Amino acid sequence: MAKMVTPDGVELDYISRGRGRTILFIHGWLCSQRVWDCQFHALQKDYRCVAFDLRGMGHSEKGDCAHTFDEFSADVRHLVDALKLHDVTLVGWSMGVSVALEYMARYHGDGRVSRVVLLNGPIKLLNTPDWNHGIERDECMGYIDGLVKEPIDGRRSFAAANLLNPSDAEVDFMFDLSMQTPLDVAIKAVTHQLQLDHRPALSALKVPCLAMQSDHDFYPVELGRYIADTAPKGSLAVFEDAGHCVQLQNAPLFNRALCDFISA
Repeated sequence: MAKMVTPDGVELDYISRGRGRTILFIHGWLCSQRVWDCQFHALQKDYRCVAFDLRGMGHSEKGDCAHTFDEFSADVRHLVDALKLHDVTLVGWSMGVSVALEYMARYHGDGRVSRVVLLNGPIKLLNTPDWNHGIERDECMGYIDGLVKEPIDGRRSFAAANLLNPSDAEVDFMFDLSMQTPLDVAIKAVTHQLQLDHRPALSALKVPCLAMQSDHDFYPVELGRYIADTAPKGSLAVFEDAGHCVQLQNAPLFNRALCDFISA
């Protein structure tokens, strides 16, 4: 793993492996770049795989930042610039979908992003009268309150919720990743995410966009259909008998769909 410092002085931990077309992976809430281990192992022989820990998470600096999506998306831009990435397939998972869409909305991919993959993540986090492809407020607040009231058990419960019929080892892995994110960072990030509505960003995408949606996820399969129908160059891959963290639990299925999209 390597380090780089952002223009506002935050040290980010990142990894870059392989050669070829670039895939830039963005992880989700209470997680880190390690959630992409299976992708790095399988794909680096054919692609340049890049991932980083969002500020405040994983092994990146735990500074006194606001942890807004303005900051997160600016960090993506800095990484793309610093590593001189081009022809990038940008892959966001869970909260990483919000980061990816914020980056595309603010910077339009800097002309370097050729494709976008949105895996099991929100366009708008909570359901409202005009939106029913998110999650219910009570469910979301339950996870947040669980972190505050039961700092250990709450994180373990959330780790298990990311997985479908998980083994103890899988829950332990996700739990250990979650423990790298301080509570205040977790709360700040999700509080800002609650304010986002990326429907305009999605409809403005100028590059091909693949919605990847698991049928046992926090978000309904209808979200994937909405993304595919709304993005001007949208398409959909539905993973059956798969959970939120399909890239970990069924890596060959995810990797095959990702490579097919890049090749197409």
